[in-house]
Amino acid sequence: MGQLNIKSAKADELVSRLVALTGENKTQAIVAALEERLARVERERGEAPPRRADYEERLRRITAAAAEISAMIPPHLRHSDHADLYDENGLPK
Repeated sequence: MGQLNIKSAKADELVSRLVALTGENKTQAIVAALEERLARVERERGEAPPRRADYEERLRRITAAAAEISAMIPPHLRHSDHADLYDENGLPK
């Protein structure tokens, strides 16, 4: 089993803050943080598939953008049955 000894006041401060928020012990918090960063770097370099959370965040942003764009379309153009394009026989005008 390997051992890691980090002598950094900043690292200790950060892990202490994280532990206070999550309830994990320091080792659990450090391992989780390293796993998350490693996965992110691998995805950025194209070495790992995107995570489900990334997909869901992207989908949420696209859905919000679509709703914003839809709100800009005048109401009379939102739900057209295209009747203005066809004559009484159903043929194009």
